[in-house]
Amino acid sequence: MNATLSGVSRALTRHVARYTHDASTPFTARRDERMSGYAVSVPQDLGAQGDWLGEHGVDVGGLRARWPTPSELLRVLQHLAGHQTDTTETLDLLTFSVTETAGVQHISANEARAWLDEHGDDADLAGAEQGFTIIQGGWAELRVPDFTGDWNEPHPFDFDGGSADLVARIMLGVTGLTGPLLIMQEGAGVPVLVRAGAPHDALAARLRGA
Repeated sequence: MNATLSGVSRALTRHVARYTHDASTPFTARRDERMSGYAVSVPQDLGAQGDWLGEHGVDVGGLRARWPTPSELLRVLQHLAGHQTDTTETLDLLTFSVTETAGVQHISANEARAWLDEHGDDADLAGAEQGFTIIQGGWAELRVPDFTGDWNEPHPFDFDGGSADLVARIMLGVTGLTGPLLIMQEGAGVPVLVRAGAPHDALAARLRGA
């Protein structure tokens, strides 16, 4: 069976420049060579793949959980001290962008070109006329890809990218509401089973592949 468990759920990876343009703001730069996605699954959806996981030390036998509602996701995110959450709804896609407040630096248009001339490349310069934002701290982007418009209906979600420490904090908060969930970083091979109350540092290390 495929070690990436592509049949369980999708893991998204975007290879991007060191500083990436975000169309939702005048300009956003993230200090990341790569933004790796994390796929999330509920145990009872695994079917026969649960046996494969058991062979790799992940026992999901008898475990059941549910997907969170968008309202619950937002509540978890809003309880992250020192972070801000921006919500975007486009057609059937709901996105939560979470950033560490202390790591957000706004640069004016007058400073933008000089900064990008030092740190960026020619492609970046075209987006700098209105200034931009640098995100240097923890961040995560959650997606509800099949949003029905009902904030109180359980929905599948995933992470379009994010720092392992923050993704771990969010998953621990969500599983306190839903029960145990599985998460897998793109290319990691075997998903990690997340239970509420698990040690944060150990989970973050697993997500980093440490």
